[in-house]
Amino acid sequence: MRNFYLDGLGKNRFIGELLHVPADERHHIECVLRLGNGDQVNFLDGEGYCYRVELQSDGRQLLGKVLESRYVSPIQPKITLFQGLPKFDKMRQIVRQSTEVGVDRIVPMICERSIPKYNSESVHKKVSRWQKISNQSARQSCRYHFINIDPPMNSMSCLTQGSNFDLAILFYELESKLFIRSIINQKETLESVALFVGPEGGFTNGEVEIAKAHGILTASLGHNILRTETAPIVAASLLVYELRHKKMDIHD
Repeated sequence: MRNFYLDGLGKNRFIGELLHVPADERHHIECVLRLGNGDQVNFLDGEGYCYRVELQSDGRQLLGKVLESRYVSPIQPKITLFQGLPKFDKMRQIVRQSTEVGVDRIVPMICERSIPKYNSESVHKKVSRWQKISNQSARQSCRYHFINIDPPMNSMSCLTQGSNFDLAILFYELESKLFIRSIINQKETLESVALFVGPEGGFTNGEVEIAKAHGILTASLGHNILRTETAPIVAASLLVYELRHKKMDIHD
């Protein structure tokens, strides 16, 4: 069944209620997909609420009559990506693909080797743009929950949060013995996981030591050195795969 996203749906919708379809979605539904009266689709709001509706059109407007409603709980464990700010527009790719593979929250991290420097106005614009990119990616991936993009934080503030998670992993090119699979195999249940990826040039020795002091494990992504825009996608994909392999509770 086709999924469509409508802003502001929320939970207070009753069976039989008629939901108005905005013009942009109406064009997609009627003109592109050729759906209309009597067809059933799902309306989602990106916050976990899903409504099965029957389309009704009088030629002037398109409505969806609610037939069934349900709430889909968020993914467990929740995955937070702390990403060292990269150069140029690489963050767009990171945000888009991280959303696709299952990351739930992204914290842009200003590391010692980060080159981009933003003032408060440009930061707000960047975060707003990244959030829009993520929401678009979530729609394409049919995720029930949109992810959160936080304002950038310095690496010290991020690394000291390691102990707040059930598992926190920093990917480090000098680590050669510890991999995601071996780490996951030592864990029975997890509700929250943090992944730390550095910018171009990686983390400094000082940042790695701070991470270790706050309970963050260092791990390898293999023999090859990955680009900063590649590493988080590989890391998140491996993590999700290993968790599913262990048949943990992932159901988004």
